[in-house]
Amino acid sequence: MNRVSFSFPASRNVEASELIFRVDDTKYRVGEFVRSSTKQCGSFHHRLLVFPKGREKEGLDVFLERVSPDGIAGQAHPCVAFDISVVNHRDAESTITRVDVKCFGKNEDSGWRDIFRGLESSERKDYKNVKGEIVIRARVYSIDPEELVEILKLASCPAQHVAAGSEEREIKIGDVADFQKGEVVRPKPVWMNNHRIQVAAYPGGHPDHPHGQEGLAVYVHLLGSNGDVVPDESLKFKITVVNHRRFVDSVSWSGAVEFGDEGDDSWGPNRLLSIEGLRNNGMGWLDEKGTLILRISAKPTDEGRDPLSFVKTQERSTKRKIPDSEDSPRGSSKKVKSDN
Repeated sequence: MNRVSFSFPASRNVEASELIFRVDDTKYRVGEFVRSSTKQCGSFHHRLLVFPKGREKEGLDVFLERVSPDGIAGQAHPCVAFDISVVNHRDAESTITRVDVKCFGKNEDSGWRDIFRGLESSERKDYKNVKGEIVIRARVYSIDPEELVEILKLASCPAQHVAAGSEEREIKIGDVADFQKGEVVRPKPVWMNNHRIQVAAYPGGHPDHPHGQEGLAVYVHLLGSNGDVVPDESLKFKITVVNHRRFVDSVSWSGAVEFGDEGDDSWGPNRLLSIEGLRNNGMGWLDEKGTLILRISAKPTDEGRDPLSFVKTQERSTKRKIPDSEDSPRGSSKKVKSDN
């Protein structure tokens, strides 16, 4: 699953480094670790510290470690933005990425434990290459000290303090834990870039999901268009599940699609998050009242389908006809709110 990544305007002089590290986890036991070679980003020397079987218990633990070479001058506590990815070799869009901003002390490390938490054993095999190795990518970015305060605020800011963008529609779904597998929420349709769309969300899992592998599914349906639509126009949709604890941990899916016959086709992620993870209070996907927040945006692509975007068209069994109405979502006991 993709996480929010850092982006900087092209006009800014941002130093960056990338490190790729391959690990055969079958050679290690719990508590055993391996380190990568050392890289440098500005004055920040760093490497990956990996516990292939977990530092204290079974799981993949990955950390970015500052290396403080003797005799080399540098900041006492250099601050960097960084992301660590575990590559999915079957589906690049399922690559797991974590991001953070931190000021590192001497030889200090920072990272994440049990990165594969929530994945079935059958899914984990996709995170190994043909040699049976786990491929880990770390990218480090230098930060202008003048920008650090604002970045740190965002990194630790609760979702309710980060307003939706001017082109985003926010949808709130209450009492998520009460939804059963197959129950669907359809908020009131909205207009986005000359298209009338409706979101269909399955907070308890899509009916096609195998037992034990239920996940949050979110689809975008085209209900109609106005006369200003360009023929064969392609739109890039972005669907974000907001993390209430730390906004930068929010999960996003994006896809460039070309509309055909109106009212029938649907696009969207079939399994954004596992239902188990979604309902885990410690993960931050629901607020204190059990509410889920989705943010949807759509904008025209420059030249048809964007080859750098994830494109996903649902199989025929998941497509459905959506009535052109503004009725409330199914399930009167569930609460849903859209900011249109």
